[in-house]
Amino acid sequence: MRDTTSKPLAMPVAELTGELPGVLPRAARRVILAVALAVALWAASSATLALAEVSDQDLEVCMAYAQIELATQYGSPSSLVFINDGRATMERYDGMVDGHYVSTILRLDGVLTPPDGVPRPVRVTCLLASVGEPVGLRLEPRR
Repeated sequence: MRDTTSKPLAMPVAELTGELPGVLPRAARRVILAVALAVALWAASSATLALAEVSDQDLEVCMAYAQIELATQYGSPSSLVFINDGRATMERYDGMVDGHYVSTILRLDGVLTPPDGVPRPVRVTCLLASVGEPVGLRLEPRR
């Protein structure tokens, strides 16, 4: 007859290592935390690299391009004033937009005064193929 009150010869691994069943070991939790932190830091640094402060040179180039585009569109004097504040962004981009290669997208607020003389707040998007080479301009009503 067998004694059913005695301990088994083999102990479960959890009892040998002091770990709880269903809970990851401390070393595994540390590795997962380190990987998650590394991924978060990489993502944050990538976002920082994609957006940069708008340079004065890029603003001047876009302003000159805007004046040419506005003269073509309205056929008479109009003005566009850029507002380079905390909402202005310069984003690196590598692709085609409206059939043009674009490397940089500038977005900032502005005030458009068309020939009727009524100033209108706008959101300006200036597309650059390279430094000093604008290829597109978009004006949208600012909300």
